[in-house]
Amino acid sequence: MWLLQIANEETISASFELFEKLTPKFWLRLSVDLVSVFILVRFIYYPIYKNREFFFTFFIFNLIIFLITFLLNKVEMSMGAAFGLFAVFSMLRYRTEGISMKDMTYLFLAIAMGLITAVSKGSW
Repeated sequence: MWLLQIANEETISASFELFEKLTPKFWLRLSVDLVSVFILVRFIYYPIYKNREFFFTFFIFNLIIFLITFLLNKVEMSMGAAFGLFAVFSMLRYRTEGISMKDMTYLFLAIAMGLITAVSKGSW
């Protein structure tokens, strides 16, 4: 029991140490990314198409692309590699017949927003 308690405390402290390593730059970029996707989905996509079916997909794809690209950006990665990652995900179009071209376009926009906010080197 004592060993489990020590292991649990070490796991919790390690989790907080990893959480503390995330810089304010990460949180700023993540918030800009989520706000931009929210604007795209809620104020541009929804009023035109009135379809809530892909809301979750747009947000999750964007978040996953942002997190993977931000993580890979810490390792020496060029802009070309980021667009290569985008190309891999864009191949989904050829595997999904149930999604219309318009919905896939918005999905690609959500993916592109995640890439841009995670990789951009410039200032505002």
